Amino acid sequence: MLRSFFHNKNTNKTEKALKWNASYQIIENILNFTLGVIMARLLDPSEFGIISIVLIFSSFVFSFVDGGFGSAVVQSNQLKKSDLSSIFSVNLLIAFLFSCFLFLISSSLASFFENEIFSNLFKAITLLFIFQAFIVVPKNYYVRNLDFKSIASIELTSIIVSGIIAIILAVNGFKYWALAFRIIIQFFISAVLYNLSSKLKLKFELNLDVIKKYWNYSINVLSNSLFVNFKSQLDIFILSKLISTDDLGLYTRGKQYANMSQTFLYVVFNKPLFSTFSKIKEEIFLNYYCKWYKILSFIAFFSFFNLYIISDELIYLILGQKWTGSVIFLKVFSFWGILKVLLLFNFDIFNAKGKPKLNFINSLFEFILFILFILFSYIFFNNSNLAISISFCFFLCTFCSFIFQNYQLTFILKQNFLNNLFSNYVEIFICVISFLLTMFLFNYFSIDNQLISAMSKLFVFTSSSLFLAIFLRIELFKLIYKKIKKIK
Repeated sequence: MLRSFFHNKNTNKTEKALKWNASYQIIENILNFTLGVIMARLLDPSEFGIISIVLIFSSFVFSFVDGGFGSAVVQSNQLKKSDLSSIFSVNLLIAFLFSCFLFLISSSLASFFENEIFSNLFKAITLLFIFQAFIVVPKNYYVRNLDFKSIASIELTSIIVSGIIAIILAVNGFKYWALAFRIIIQFFISAVLYNLSSKLKLKFELNLDVIKKYWNYSINVLSNSLFVNFKSQLDIFILSKLISTDDLGLYTRGKQYANMSQTFLYVVFNKPLFSTFSKIKEEIFLNYYCKWYKILSFIAFFSFFNLYIISDELIYLILGQKWTGSVIFLKVFSFWGILKVLLLFNFDIFNAKGKPKLNFINSLFEFILFILFILFSYIFFNNSNLAISISFCFFLCTFCSFIFQNYQLTFILKQNFLNNLFSNYVEIFICVISFLLTMFLFNYFSIDNQLISAMSKLFVFTSSSLFLAIFLRIELFKLIYKKIKKIK
């Protein structure tokens, strides 16, 4: 009975943490989207292109500052409060060294990008590394204790305050500095609030025995983090040298909106299922996987086809005419987003079944393909079309990675390759038919008013998709029907 009490208590705590995390992620996405729209209205694409170049380097340094020790704080079964100061000290020392290094080479980087404004920007951005060092331990300590309520309060406060200040700066003509200060202020507020609220009283004291204890785990996390960061930032780095900052801003905006959508689906859908997949019995695993894979497939195709269909109106209405050049990138990355959502879902399956090595093999395969596709694009396309060709490279290498991943799944699900690949054929059929019908109709009946056009397209696609989904009784509506039946 006592064991049952503690089990229920832990289960309730986990469910509460998941709800807070999902709520926080939803609100964070809404806030970041809203602030992004306001800043895009106030600034030009070139300003966003400049900041995207600066953030290439900061994302790598963040991985080094964390050093994998952040995950160690969460995962370790032997963590002592006295260990936290040593981990914090390592984070701070690494942050200080990288800050000094980037500060010293800032002028050289500005020369490399042939723009002197980068010199001061790189110097200013070094503050992020110090602030990040103060965030790593207390934030991950909250995660360890499943205190997502505190994390949500701190992160949302920092986003709102930094966003308001950035808008004020943009209105007063600070241009790209408004974007830079938004990030710096956000990290500063987070660092202050995490340390005040956690009350860990961290000190600078290096204990090498503590570092050695966590080193084997943290180095693996760090290696994977660096690999993922390198792969995700490579396109920005290449384009920063070959196209204008204005075109780079258009590219990153189209990619960002598609990426925001797939991240949103991952957070609210995949993460809660990961724990269940880790514990589910082998004999019912395949049926359970197929059920949720079909549900996610329909949601992913439905969401990203909608995004594609209204991409012209969305960019024009929300960002304005100066951003219409990002429509083509949003359309390409919409197809990429569908595959990425399904790819990440299966990544979690491999982790849940204790096969993370298969994920690394798949990531390496995708990365090599991406390099080859980029080299092909560079040789056969001129600079004016390079950004478009690289966005297609993203889609093609993710498509190939998805095919290869379904081959890998044969070792997990114990069913043949074609069954893995086309287990969601009904859901795909519904969305594709609705998509083609909508595109065909509005190719002949164009509407001048952008808002009415967007609403009309959404209505036709949504209504036709839902009609077919209900008629064919797909898994999503079986689940909804069961929930309604329980309520009654």
